Amino acid sequence: MGEVRIPTSVVVTFISLVAIVAVFYAPKLRFHSGQPTEVLQNSCSQQVTVLEQEIVRLRQALSQKPENAAIARPATNAAAKIVDPIIPIDMSGLLGLHDYYDGISFDIYRCAAPIKHVFPNIDQPAVDRLVEQFRRDLATEMARILGVKEVPETAEWLEMIKPAGATYPEGMALMIRDPRTLEWREAMTAIMSRYMAAPNGLMLLECPGAPATVKLEDFGKERCPGMKRHEIVEAIGMHAVPFGNIKVITHDALVHGLCTKPPGMKSSYAEWLRDERMFTPEWKTFHVDTPEQDHAVFLFDVLYEKLQIFKNQYWMGVITMQNPFDLLSIQDIIFTTKPDLIIETGTANGGSALLWASLMELADIPDGRVITVDISPPTWDSKGLHWGGVAREDPTKHRFWKKHVTFIQSGSLDGPALDQVREAASKAKKVLVLLDSDHSDKHVKGELDAYCPLVTVGSYCIVEDTKMSRWSSNGPLESVKSFVKSHPEFIMDRDRELVYTHHVMGYLKRVS
Repeated sequence: MGEVRIPTSVVVTFISLVAIVAVFYAPKLRFHSGQPTEVLQNSCSQQVTVLEQEIVRLRQALSQKPENAAIARPATNAAAKIVDPIIPIDMSGLLGLHDYYDGISFDIYRCAAPIKHVFPNIDQPAVDRLVEQFRRDLATEMARILGVKEVPETAEWLEMIKPAGATYPEGMALMIRDPRTLEWREAMTAIMSRYMAAPNGLMLLECPGAPATVKLEDFGKERCPGMKRHEIVEAIGMHAVPFGNIKVITHDALVHGLCTKPPGMKSSYAEWLRDERMFTPEWKTFHVDTPEQDHAVFLFDVLYEKLQIFKNQYWMGVITMQNPFDLLSIQDIIFTTKPDLIIETGTANGGSALLWASLMELADIPDGRVITVDISPPTWDSKGLHWGGVAREDPTKHRFWKKHVTFIQSGSLDGPALDQVREAASKAKKVLVLLDSDHSDKHVKGELDAYCPLVTVGSYCIVEDTKMSRWSSNGPLESVKSFVKSHPEFIMDRDRELVYTHHVMGYLKRVS
């Protein structure tokens, strides 16, 4: 790019022609400078001589280069490839060390029960012996990987590999790059597999020739001697976090139970996110023009989840957990479509149902109803903590709730609840549906089939939190795509996605 190749012969021929033209026309030139014609002719002859000498010099110079030597010219702005500065993002700095490995999603693969659920009659001394046996197993393996005789009983992987005098961030960076970290995680998983069982004593790791259930005296012993560690990881998943005090790790695993991450995340959650979700074209999910814009929005979404901003989004004192961009889109849908019935699955704190009731009031829908369905009621101790954040107000006490909201305590796909919702929809003129309960692919598929047909033409079935599919191994986006493909009466209204949305491809507008 930016070069044009001109043959040497063409260059020489062009210069020769210039000289010939000059010689031929020189006697005919008439200058009005007061100089005699003869003087001017002599001057032209001298110039021709100079040109002939220059031709000879050029021939000699060009004869030393290849026949098709390149003559470069500056590239135009249109032809030049613009290379902007690249801004590196340190994923460990963005996520922190724990979430670099464990992730921002509740992405579990297999879970083991607490020891007292596996063996209900076990006494505390037996529990303590198993915890110590578990700790010794991990300590022995850590010492082997590090090439030392033994490690302290409270050894931590990060502290063991961090050079003396290194800061915590320096040690963290070294740990992430050290290939022994992956070896340590696989070793932890292999050892933990001996202590992972269901409440009925059924071991999670199945081995040919080994009994499916385990007795207390055999708990913690190696079950599959010929099984390689990467095969164990494929079978039961990967222990997420490679750091932490091994004494605390073993105690918590047996007393409280433990869960593994999907095998595909075995290197780390951050690397899986980068390699599988960040740059692959099929995961360009946000409604923007370029991959670079999509990357920027996606990183913001990861940060949003990392910082758990949703716990600090209140409407009239109640946590709504609604992204402000989507809140504005849904507000506009309510204002323009004027639904007299809004159906919501997933009440949670009750903040969103109160929000929809408030918007009905503001949009002059005085008789509008909000039916919200959840397995748990939206009330809690106002002085306590809730999984969604710090409670301030009880939404059920608000006058808009009392006027507009009906709460149904039930699973969203339970028959009686569906019957009640369908009856209400049959009497409504305009119906809007918001699906915001269990976001697993299978459950959302059931809700799409059960609730979206209730939507009236011109209104929406909004599938919330479809963005989770990108940073989780089990999200609802595939079910949404499949539903739209088989239901031409719905289209994805992507203009409702205001760049940063939680409901990627989830604004399903009914058009027929």
